[in-house]
Amino acid sequence: MKTNKFMQAVLDYFQSLDSFSVFSLLIGMLASWYISKHFFLKKKPSLIQDAKRHKTTNYGSYRNVAKETESTIVNSEYFGSWAINANGTVTDNINKLTWIRAPWGTIWDGTDFVGNPIAIKWRDASDLFGKGIFIKNPFPVLTLTQRPTNFKENYTKGSCKVFFAGYDTWRLPTAAELDTLQFNISQELNHDLSKLYAKERSNLKSKLFPFLTAFTKQDILKYKLWTADMADVHSAWSHHGTTLDDTKIDEQCYVLFVKDY
Repeated sequence: MKTNKFMQAVLDYFQSLDSFSVFSLLIGMLASWYISKHFFLKKKPSLIQDAKRHKTTNYGSYRNVAKETESTIVNSEYFGSWAINANGTVTDNINKLTWIRAPWGTIWDGTDFVGNPIAIKWRDASDLFGKGIFIKNPFPVLTLTQRPTNFKENYTKGSCKVFFAGYDTWRLPTAAELDTLQFNISQELNHDLSKLYAKERSNLKSKLFPFLTAFTKQDILKYKLWTADMADVHSAWSHHGTTLDDTKIDEQCYVLFVKDY
């Protein structure tokens, strides 16, 4: 009953207005709807939509004031020398590579990476951040110079620049480059040395990529990082824990960035 009275009151109100008043009211309602839709209710674009549109991306607006020379050197008997830099990067002194210590989508607050990384399809990752080559078998334990992944000759730069730690040359790593983070060694090990090696590998990963290590434990079934290289026309190589997998390109994986030394 109350609803009927309300509707009747609304009807009576409109009937009491002249045509000009009704027209003005409708124009006002349409203007309010347009303003709300385009300025207040407009959905914020996702990180990947923003990257595609503006051709740039970053890890937040924080500007690190730490000097790049401020770093901690980590020397490993098995895995070479690394520098943990105060600006959120780590440098592999053996393979001459520098990595951002957390996947894309996280935010660098000047001390740590916070938030959650985003997973994207390989086609988007390679279009935005760099595409490598077809490679059938990236598994042999070889140095980067021995593997067929020459960056300058075979790598196509992505359309989106990644700004972090004062650089804009970050890119999607090749399978060979991402394979270095497996920390494999070529020589045969006895049982005791194998246990020592596994322990040192785990400790080193925790030091170099603490966010990534914690995130892997939390999301172990879904955790994969894309490489820039394809395995075949339907698959690309991805890093999953301690191995490289040929993963369907329409799957969703995370992105870790690298740059030359």
